[in-house]
Amino acid sequence: MKKLISVLAVIAVLLSCAVSASADAQPLSEEAAAWWNGHWYGWRVCSAAGGEFAERQGQRCDVVGTVETMDEHGVIVLWDYDTFAECSFLTAFGDFFYDESGLGRFYSSGGFAFEEGLDEKTLSARPLWELEHLLRLRGSYTDPGDAKNYYRYDVFLRPWGMDWEDVGKSALGELPFDDMLPQHYEDWYLEQLARGLDPFTEPQSGAND
Repeated sequence: MKKLISVLAVIAVLLSCAVSASADAQPLSEEAAAWWNGHWYGWRVCSAAGGEFAERQGQRCDVVGTVETMDEHGVIVLWDYDTFAECSFLTAFGDFFYDESGLGRFYSSGGFAFEEGLDEKTLSARPLWELEHLLRLRGSYTDPGDAKNYYRYDVFLRPWGMDWEDVGKSALGELPFDDMLPQHYEDWYLEQLARGLDPFTEPQSGAND
């Protein structure tokens, strides 16, 4: 619990100290803020990679995280399902802009992902309307010293506690991947829900418990 409190404290500081939003940034409506705010579960994948990062391509892992918003600002924090909030692989703060969904689209203005700094708009997040309450993050990194070293990643999230059965291997063809079901959906996520546990309010109970 102390670890989660420390993460939330960092989020609060980032939100309160956020730099002035871009002139095009738009405060979220109450409905949109409710859609974004909260605890999330899903999975990440390295969708493309080259050079020194080539071996990462196709690697997947289940993740959990939080999204916090304030007006046009937001902070996204994600960590692997079998680690702790303080071990986040991604912490992004940025602003919300117009999106045809009416819920806004997030672009980073700072933070880090996979130990590399996030620059302006190197990470985006937006609702995917092919399925109910599905959030997609897309980001990339290119080695400034050698453009052959690069990777691109996607993250797919739904609110903690939500069913994922509609995104299995028989998912609709227009979805980004044939198999959209998190790898540990059955042997970890459903187990956590059945036991009334979650990684936000309880000590971390990993897949090996």
